[in-house]
Amino acid sequence: MKTMVSYAITILVLMAPFLCGQERIAILPFRSVGVEAASVETAQLLLRQEVQKASRYRLVSDSQIRQALDSAVCVDLDCAIAIGRQVEADKVVFGSLNKLGEKIILEYTLAEVASEEVLVSDNMTALYLEELDQVIKRVAISIATQTPVEKTAEVGLITDQESRKPASRKAQSSFGIAFGYLYPENGYDGEQRIFVLDFRTFHAMKHFAVSGLLGIRKGFALEIGVLYLVTPKDFSPYLGGAVGYHGVVHEDPEGENSSLDGQGEKKGGGPGATVSAGLLMFRTYNFHVHVNFDYTLTFNDYNDRGGVVTIGLLF
Repeated sequence: MKTMVSYAITILVLMAPFLCGQERIAILPFRSVGVEAASVETAQLLLRQEVQKASRYRLVSDSQIRQALDSAVCVDLDCAIAIGRQVEADKVVFGSLNKLGEKIILEYTLAEVASEEVLVSDNMTALYLEELDQVIKRVAISIATQTPVEKTAEVGLITDQESRKPASRKAQSSFGIAFGYLYPENGYDGEQRIFVLDFRTFHAMKHFAVSGLLGIRKGFALEIGVLYLVTPKDFSPYLGGAVGYHGVVHEDPEGENSSLDGQGEKKGGGPGATVSAGLLMFRTYNFHVHVNFDYTLTFNDYNDRGGVVTIGLLF
C-alpha cells in the first residue's frame, strides 16, 4: 500500500509541471456570412475538439465564453483580447466563416492575451461544405503549432483546392500584317526608300512578347525576337530586339542581280540583327494595332543597314 502511494505521489510530482504549465485558450464563436447556423456550430465544435487533441492547451469552457460575450460576436483583436482577459485565458482565437459562391472561407487569428500580440493570422478555403472538416483539422494544427496553415499539410488533409493544378499564365497569340518603308543608311544600292511588307506573329504575356517576322524588304528578312511591353494596359510602348537571316537583292554594275548564297562576287545575304521600338494599341481587344520602328543591320558584303517604319494589324 505504501509502495502504491509512493508511486502515485511520484507520478503527480512528475506531472505537476505539465499540469500547472498548461495554457488556457479561448476559442470564440465565429462570425458567419452565408453559412447556415448548424454548419457554423458544427465547425466551432470540431475546432475545439481538434485543438484539444493537437495541443497542450486547456480550453476555456464554451459556456464561460458565451456568458462573457453576452450574445455579442468578436470581429477584431481588441474585443477578443478583452474577452480573453475576462475569462482568464492565455491565448484567444477568433475569426469568421464566410461563403463565396460555393466556397467556404475560414479566416482565423490566434493572439496572446497578455502581450496582445497576433501569433497567427491566416485563412483556408473549402470548395464545398463536406470539405470543411479537413480545413478545420488543418486550422487546429496551425493554432497548436502557431504556424501558417500552408505548413500543416499532410497526407489525408490535402484539400481539393490545394490539389488542383494551378492555372498557368497563357500567352495571347496573334498573327498580322504590316506595311511601310525602309530608309537605307548604307547599302541597298543607294536607294532612298524601299517599300516593306511584313508578316508577323506575336505571342504576348503581361510584360514580354516573342515575335516572329517574315519581311519583304528588297529581298527578304526572317527573324525571331523578344519585346518588353512597358504596361499591360491598352496602349503599351515596347522595346526589343531580334536576330535572323536577311537576304538582300543587289544589282551589280552591269545591272544583274547579286547572288544571295555567295556564289557571285558579293554576298547579298547574311546574318541580321534588329533593334525595335514601337507602340502596341488595343491590347485587351481581339485585334491590335502596332506602330513599329526598326533599325536593321545585315552582315553581308554590302553592309546594308537602315531604319524601317511600319504600321500594321494583329488578329
